[in-house]
Amino acid sequence: MILKAGPNLWLLTLAIAVFHFAPWRTVEATCGGGGGGGAGGVRGGGGGPAYSTSWTKSLDEAIQKASEENTAILLYFEPENSKEVHSFFRTKMMQDISQEHSVVKVPYTKDDPLRAEYQQTPDKHIIHVCDRYGNSLKGFMASATQKFPYRAIKDVLTNLERIIDLIVQRFEGKLKNAEKQLERGNAPQALKSMGDLVDFKGHPVAQRAHTVLEKIETIAMQEIEEALRLEDKRARTRKLEKIRTDYQRLKRIEQRCAEEIEAATGMRPTPVLESYERCSTITDAVAGLFGFIDYSKAAPSVAEQVQQAMVDGLQRELKGEYECARDLYLTAAKLDPKDSIALIYLGEVYRHHLGRWADAQKVFERVLQLDNNNLAVAVALHGLGKMMIWEGKNDEGLKLFEESLRRHPTALCYRNLAVFWNTEKDFRKAFDYATKAYELDPKDSYNRVFYAVYLILKGQKGKAEALIQNTLYDTSMAYNYACYYAAQGKHDLVLKYLHQHFYEYERYDDVRRHEMAEARMDINFARYKDDPRFVKLTSLAAK
Repeated sequence: MILKAGPNLWLLTLAIAVFHFAPWRTVEATCGGGGGGGAGGVRGGGGGPAYSTSWTKSLDEAIQKASEENTAILLYFEPENSKEVHSFFRTKMMQDISQEHSVVKVPYTKDDPLRAEYQQTPDKHIIHVCDRYGNSLKGFMASATQKFPYRAIKDVLTNLERIIDLIVQRFEGKLKNAEKQLERGNAPQALKSMGDLVDFKGHPVAQRAHTVLEKIETIAMQEIEEALRLEDKRARTRKLEKIRTDYQRLKRIEQRCAEEIEAATGMRPTPVLESYERCSTITDAVAGLFGFIDYSKAAPSVAEQVQQAMVDGLQRELKGEYECARDLYLTAAKLDPKDSIALIYLGEVYRHHLGRWADAQKVFERVLQLDNNNLAVAVALHGLGKMMIWEGKNDEGLKLFEESLRRHPTALCYRNLAVFWNTEKDFRKAFDYATKAYELDPKDSYNRVFYAVYLILKGQKGKAEALIQNTLYDTSMAYNYACYYAAQGKHDLVLKYLHQHFYEYERYDDVRRHEMAEARMDINFARYKDDPRFVKLTSLAAK
C-alpha cells in the first residue's frame, strides 16, 4: 500500500500496525454496546444518509470566492416560517455541488433587500443559480414536499461558461443599440434599449453599460432642472411625471422626480409600474439552451444513483436487513469510490452489525486515505478507536476518540467515551460526555434514552423519566433500557431488555459474543454478574 503524506498519516499507520498484522482476539473491553453505532455512526443524518451542504457565509464572500475560482453561486432563499432547510440540501447531489461551488443560505426576514433584488415570494423554497458576480441565471422553486430538479440545476452549472457567453453576446448587442440612441440624443430610448442590462453586474459589458447609464442619468438630471424652471405647477408636474416614466429604471431619477412632485402638489406620487420583463435576456438565453430537454426521460446521474442506493440501504439497515444494507452501501461506494459518506455507512454495518471487523478496518482506512469529509473521518477514527478498545488497547483507542472529536464532534463518540469512563468508575467524566452527546442532538431518540440512564445514575429521576416517556422505543435502545432499569434494581426488566438486545436487535453470534462479554463487564450490571439467569443470558460471551 502506497500512502501520500498528510495530517492523518500517523493515524493510518497506527491503525495498520494494530489491525493489519494482528489476528482478531477477544480480550477485556471497556467500551460497551450502550454507546450504539450503525447508520453511518450518525443516526441517519436527520432521516436520511448524512450528506450535507457546505454553506458559504454571505453573498459577498461567495462572490469573492467564485470570482477567484471562476465557479458559480447558488442562492437559497428559505420561505417564511421555515423550520429547517429543504431536504434537497441533505442529499449527495447538493453536497457534491457545494464542494465545487459557493452555496449561500438566506433566511427569511421581512423587507430583506436581497430578497427584493431577486424578486422572491415568501412561501416557497427557492434556489437561484448565479454566475460569479451574483447575476441570476435561472431560478428554481419548490415546496417542502416537492423535489428540486437536480438535473436541470446540474445542466446550468455544467454549461455555465456557455450560458454566460451567450448572455454577454446578447447584452453586447443591446449596449451597441443604446450607444447609438444616445448619440442621436434620445436618452430615454437608449435606456429602454439596454433592458435588463441595467441590472447586470460585474462583467466588462456591465462595466461599460455603467458608463452609458451615467451619461443617461446626467441628461435626465438636466431635464429635471429644466422642468423645475417652469412656473406653471401643472406643467411642471406633468413634465416631471414624464421624466419619471421615461427613466423608470434609474432609481435616483425616479426618487428626485417624486420629491419634486410632492413639493409641488403636496402628495406623494405612487411608484411607477415597471413596463419591462426584468430578466428576459437571461431567461431567454437559458431557455434557448435547455428548454427542449425532457428531464423525466433522462437516465439518473451517478450522484442520483448513489443517493438512491444510500436511502434504500439505510431503510434496510433500520429494518435489521444488514446484509441487504451492506450490498446497497457497497453499490454506492463502487459508483463513487471517493464518496466517504457511503464508506462510513458500509464500515459501520461491518463493525456494528455484522461483526466483520477486518472489513470495517479496511473501509475506515480508506476513509482516512481520502480525507475529504470531516464527519466521515471522525466516524472512521471512532470506529478504529472502538476496535482498539475491543482489543484492550485502551490508550491507543482513546487517542483516536480524541482525534475523532477534533475533526468533527459526534454523539456516537461522546456516548462511547461516557460508557468507557463509567466502566472505569469515573462518573464525573462519564456524565459530562453523556451530556455532550445529548446536547449535540436533543431530539434524537437514542441520545435521549442514553442520557436518561446517566440522569438516573446522577439521581435526577424526574428528568430521566420525562425523557423515557417522551421517546418512541425501538430495539436499538434495548441495552440502554436494561441499564436504565438496572439503576432502579428492576431485575426482571433488566433481563427482558437484555434478551431483546441480544436476540432481537443483534443478528449474528460474532457480535453477540462481544456484546455479552461487555454486559458482564458493564458496571451497570455488576450486581447481576453471579445471577444464574444473567450468566445464562450472556453464555456466548467471549473469553
